Amino acid sequence: EGHSTKDDAERNKDGEQKPIGKKDKRKLEKHNKKNKKEKEKGKAREEEEKGKGVVKDHLVIFQHGLHGDESDFAYMKAKMDVEYPQLLCHVAKSNATFLKTHDGIRGMGTRLAEEIKQIIKSHSEIKKFSIVGHSLGGLISRFTVGELYREGLFDTIEPVLFLSITSPHVGSRRPSRGIFNTVASAFTSSVLSRTGQELMLEDTSPENNGVPILVLLAQAGSPYIEGLKRFEKRVLYANIKNDIMVPYCTSSIVSSNPYLSGQRQIKFLKDYPHVIEYEEEVQDPLPETGSSSNPISTTTTTTSTTSSPPTAEEQTKEDIAEKIEKKLFNNDEKGEHLRDILS
Repeated sequence: EGHSTKDDAERNKDGEQKPIGKKDKRKLEKHNKKNKKEKEKGKAREEEEKGKGVVKDHLVIFQHGLHGDESDFAYMKAKMDVEYPQLLCHVAKSNATFLKTHDGIRGMGTRLAEEIKQIIKSHSEIKKFSIVGHSLGGLISRFTVGELYREGLFDTIEPVLFLSITSPHVGSRRPSRGIFNTVASAFTSSVLSRTGQELMLEDTSPENNGVPILVLLAQAGSPYIEGLKRFEKRVLYANIKNDIMVPYCTSSIVSSNPYLSGQRQIKFLKDYPHVIEYEEEVQDPLPETGSSSNPISTTTTTTSTTSSPPTAEEQTKEDIAEKIEKKLFNNDEKGEHLRDILS
């Protein structure tokens, strides 16, 4: 956990920028110039739309991840300001320093909730709310949603979209074998302070009823689950392979990767060749009481198919997956917590 979405200079442990080479400097200057141009276009469009009486009644919050800052979503915000003038896009600032993202999910989520309430207080026209979290930002957003729900915000403002982009919803625990896994686990737990302990499911704060905060976020009936239920759409994006920071299983809340095991076919979307389309219905784990379940997607779309009895080959794959799952829970000292989150 801890990748950023921007091309920027490296930072040392105190958050100060290290000197960068000429090549990286040119890339950074090009990146900043592009952002500046988009911001100027956005401001011009905003002024034009103000004259037309466009009301920005839909607040969209962008929350960066570990060691991130406002520039992570600068380009996306600038583009959306131009294309969707009815949206009030805001990149979160309350956690935008290097060490603030070490304060734990509760601390960061509480700060973000306060920031959102202040925005809404100063913009009485806001009627709708969406939130996008990248990496650790997805966990911060889940806690924030629970706090806003607890305070009754969703009684007056309509939650529309919750979106997480490669977020470690099941934490960052790794198998105990291999040098990389050993080093990565030690680094996460010790160097990243409270946040790292939470990602490793090693926190047991009294504030969280003695369970890891990731378990608390997943408990049925909690404000964090009830708050998520209120959103019209809940979408998880995950990389099916090559993401060593936030693997597929933790970002899509599953115990095994069906794409790499061959259980699910890889079919790319025509308009987005890097995005995979589901070919089967995925039941939402968060249905409203008394209502039918809606599909929840870890890509951009889902399509339903008629279920049929599994073939011998499919049954064998399911048996193997079940054995892997049991091994996962039994061989990890935090296996019980992993099971609680996934269930």
